Amino acid sequence: MDSSVYHEILISNPRVDKGKMLIVLNIKDWDEHFCFYYPVSSIDHYHLMVHVIWKLSGDDQYIIRARAHMDIDQRDPEKLNIRNWNFI
Repeated sequence: MDSSVYHEILISNPRVDKGKMLIVLNIKDWDEHFCFYYPVSSIDHYHLMVHVIWKLSGDDQYIIRARAHMDIDQRDPEKLNIRNWNFI
């Protein structure tokens, strides 16, 4: 799949670990059934990052839809190279 294409990301279930806020990501185009933790500080769109922190800090059951470019053919979530985040 072309890595220049935007892919939808579902963001949910925040938690704090060692002073860092982590969020759960689900990317249907990558693996519909797999979710993984991702540091909110790695979102490269400042307004989206602040929106995620604000919304999920107030309601940990809230789900946010975003989009980003990534290396979708990677099987390891740490190698997805998620970048160019944006609102949907």
